[in-house]
Amino acid sequence: MAQVIESSPTASGFVSDLKTSISTWRDAPLMPLVAGLLAAFPETFLYPLMGALAQGIGITLALCALGWLGTSLIWYRRLFEGNRSRPADLIRLTSSFIARYAWFIFLQVMAAGILFILYSFVGRLGSDSLDTPAGRVGLVVSIVVVFFVATFIYPALAYSTSNVIRAVQVATRTLIKGWPNNLLYAVVPATFTGVFVAISWLPPPLAQTGCGSSKPWLRLPFWERLRATTYVWRTCR
Repeated sequence: MAQVIESSPTASGFVSDLKTSISTWRDAPLMPLVAGLLAAFPETFLYPLMGALAQGIGITLALCALGWLGTSLIWYRRLFEGNRSRPADLIRLTSSFIARYAWFIFLQVMAAGILFILYSFVGRLGSDSLDTPAGRVGLVVSIVVVFFVATFIYPALAYSTSNVIRAVQVATRTLIKGWPNNLLYAVVPATFTGVFVAISWLPPPLAQTGCGSSKPWLRLPFWERLRATTYVWRTCR
């Protein structure tokens, strides 16, 4: 039987809140496994293959991974409340979340691209800017800024609304009202993402392949825990 988790957003620190979220894995051990498989299977096993079948499977799994962004948050919420989730419910939730998160991810990529273009223009970087240290730093900073702003939009789209604009309003209100107590909730995941982007440029080509294959396994379950903390669950609604 799942245990109801009580946590106060003001009294619970970031680390203890994170531990609370991780503790739910005892009641749902398949949660991190599903997350890791959805993230790593296309990148590790399908991308090297050619053919329409592999591409079709890869696209399907990518769409499922988008929907999982919301499904995992609902799954955590139900565990916090002491409830279970049936596989049929999780499949239905995943399909219903695909459109909103696909649209949001597209806007996120566009925002990071615009920031990087502005950075390149101000810094007078050339078309090969990503081959230079300054260009790569600029891209990492752009990604970190966008993910910092978007931290609470992910849970808002699952807990509060299906409208991206409305989710931005909820997330902005959450960030402002909880500042600076929610600083780590916004800074840590954004920094974590930026670090992974930076690491992908550091190893030699052979090692870089292994690094790229391991990133989804490490990144997606970690992101889930940050997005689904009890603080986020209680405030992004």
